[in-house]
Amino acid sequence: MRIDGLSLSSLTWRDWLTIPNIVTLARFLLIIPVAWLLISGDHATTALILLTVFGLTDWVDGFLARRMGQESAIGALIDPIADRLGAGVVAMALVLGGRLAAWIVVVIVAVDLCLAVTFLIVRPAQHPPVTPLGKVRTALLMAGFVATGLGLVPGWRAAAVIGRILCATGAVAHAVAGLGYFRAMVRSA
Repeated sequence: MRIDGLSLSSLTWRDWLTIPNIVTLARFLLIIPVAWLLISGDHATTALILLTVFGLTDWVDGFLARRMGQESAIGALIDPIADRLGAGVVAMALVLGGRLAAWIVVVIVAVDLCLAVTFLIVRPAQHPPVTPLGKVRTALLMAGFVATGLGLVPGWRAAAVIGRILCATGAVAHAVAGLGYFRAMVRSA
């Protein structure tokens, strides 16, 4: 099977087993407990800690890959999947928990689905490179998620307002960045 020019059957365990890829896999594993805690509203401090770790792993895996010379094709494939899946699920959990406006998750999911379908139809030779706006969008969403999570902790309710503003700004930036990625994929086909 080939994905993004990468033959998955030709990969060895060394291609998969890198420290940055382990960090990315940890991000996948954090999605369910973070979502559960955000929906239930229980254990606010634990939810905040796990949400913060989730957000930091997005930066840490890339930093480690570059610093340790462990950039890999599999990492380039699974990192954006973890980002998009995680952002969608966390936003959905915040909506279901009554802490975020539904339009934010609709924008995030709609853009991501549109890009996934476009990728499958167009089959560009490579994923479009991450743009500065894409990085800003991710930072806004992650900071917004953490601030919204901080608003769950008694005495920090005001942080949720900042979190909602950051998430709304991140959702708008997500739509604009998504349009840029869409154009890049169509041009490369």
